[in-house]
Amino acid sequence: MFCKYCGQPISDDAQYCPYCKKELHHDPYVHDTAHSHHKPLQPWQLLSLFGSFLLFITIFLPFFTITTPMIIINTTKVYTLFETAYGLYFLFLSVLCIILALLRQKIIIFPAIGSFLLTLYVIFSYDQVRPQYIYATKGIAFYLMFASSCLLLTGGILAFASHAKRDPEGPLH
Repeated sequence: MFCKYCGQPISDDAQYCPYCKKELHHDPYVHDTAHSHHKPLQPWQLLSLFGSFLLFITIFLPFFTITTPMIIINTTKVYTLFETAYGLYFLFLSVLCIILALLRQKIIIFPAIGSFLLTLYVIFSYDQVRPQYIYATKGIAFYLMFASSCLLLTGGILAFASHAKRDPEGPLH
């Protein structure tokens, strides 16, 4: 059965939850099984899922706009993150983080760190490329990408910390 407070698996005859240390009151008429009890989402899962979904959506939003001045008419091209060289990486990382968060895996910290570092790289490389295009402007996805990567990284750190606190042998065992 599962603890009704923290959702962790516990033995059927447990008086206290070994994870959250709360006293369990057993109802003889109710027996929770894996099929009848839904484990609640942990805070790190909510942050990770929200950050992953936001990162996924960000891939398809306007990332930056380049306006090329011409003598007669200006041409404007809007680029999404998916159209850049990094689009597939962000797509892979966001889907991987969604899967890991749903499966409650503590290793979500690794793709979360990768997403955050790739986001920083894209931000700094944008500022280096920008002088070539005087009329380049950042789109909404540029800012949402950073926010979603921060949420994802925070969720990954919380996942790692919560598993490390419960696992005395170490967080990666």
